[in-house]
Amino acid sequence: MKRFYLSGLVFAALCFSSTYKVKADFGSADITSKKKEITKFDAWCGKRGDDCTVEFTADKIIIDGTSSVKYDKIKSFTYDQIASTCASGQVFFCRKKQYDFEISYERKDGSEGRGAVLFGSETVAINFMRMIGNVAVREYIVDPRCGTPGKAFYQGSCIDKTRANLLKAKDIKESRQEFADNLNEALEKQRQYDLKERELDIMEYDAITPDVIQNNQLNIQQNQQNLQQNNFF
Repeated sequence: MKRFYLSGLVFAALCFSSTYKVKADFGSADITSKKKEITKFDAWCGKRGDDCTVEFTADKIIIDGTSSVKYDKIKSFTYDQIASTCASGQVFFCRKKQYDFEISYERKDGSEGRGAVLFGSETVAINFMRMIGNVAVREYIVDPRCGTPGKAFYQGSCIDKTRANLLKAKDIKESRQEFADNLNEALEKQRQYDLKERELDIMEYDAITPDVIQNNQLNIQQNQQNLQQNNFF
């Protein structure tokens, strides 16, 4: 009886152990084999507007399908989010929102090189950061006036860099909007002045028109009389 009891305990322990191992995984929630990493990106290289492609392969980054850098030659990267300075409805003469990566690497001749990869989409920039973060160490841009990564100087204080960028962009937008409002107000005043001037010119013309017509009629009558006198003689 005791032997049967012990065998039952061993069997139960084995079943429990097997069940526990199965439940230790994520099962249908495991996305290891389901998730497909984005490895090729449409970007700007060097500066905004210079289109290029950046592709991550098994051992290197390839730019435009021709230039490449091995992963072991890539040292570090920085990331910076540039806030937009465009006022509402403004398209030209302002800075658009942008996400910048500056990558430090070793050139083939052994010298240090730096490459700039820029994006206009935050979602794409985050995906790119995930990929570049697998092969390089991120360095944080430090404002020398603050000395702390992630901080930036704004109106006498060191605050979160992203917030500082947004506040600076907001100040520029408000300044441009104020300038636009003042310009529109000045143009409207000039337009009203021009309309008033035209109205006065019309009134003045209307005022002298009867006299002009009367003088013309008198001149016509005088000419007719002169013609009759000449014909008589």
